[in-house]
Amino acid sequence: MTRLCLLLLIFAPSFVAEESSFALWTPAAIGQREAALMKNVAPDHSSRETLADYGDHRFRLLYRDANGLPEEHDKIVDVVVVHNSEGALILGGTMSGKKGSAATGEYLGSRRGGRPA
Repeated sequence: MTRLCLLLLIFAPSFVAEESSFALWTPAAIGQREAALMKNVAPDHSSRETLADYGDHRFRLLYRDANGLPEEHDKIVDVVVVHNSEGALILGGTMSGKKGSAATGEYLGSRRGGRPA
């Protein structure tokens, strides 16, 4: 009996389920986080919080009180859902005033966007 208990203790971790990567953000939770973000708007007219980070992609909550600068990410995918107002996703072309780092793959442009043509 002692040997059986010892074996179970040794192998028990292999039977434990993997940690789930499932996430759910209710409208109420998003509303609370948005209210907090509205109080901490930076000079670039935005406030942000990373909700989940999965290495090569992440879910972020952003609050903006004006148009933002264009962004480019080479090494990570931001999953964006527009909760209120509107957003523009522009693919291709050349970014004006592109500054950033090839090491991080994060770039910002210099011109605030309006509606795409």
